[in-house]
Amino acid sequence: MRSSFHSRYRYRKDYAADCEVVALVCLQGDDEHVAVYLLESGTVPSNVQIYEGGEWEAHREAWETALPRQWPLAA
Repeated sequence: MRSSFHSRYRYRKDYAADCEVVALVCLQGDDEHVAVYLLESGTVPSNVQIYEGGEWEAHREAWETALPRQWPLAA
């Protein structure tokens, strides 16, 4: 369940219906690189814990997830 902007009501968020990719952006410190995890919306559980070496590490900087399937990545 998600709270509205002013926390007046709660609603269920259906990422799979609303978008194809969910981007989790993790700020690590003032001078450190921002970590971006790109997850397909149909696979995102309600609780995601991001940490280095964790189960979501394969999705870190996985930009191919955000591109349409017919666009191959250039090396």
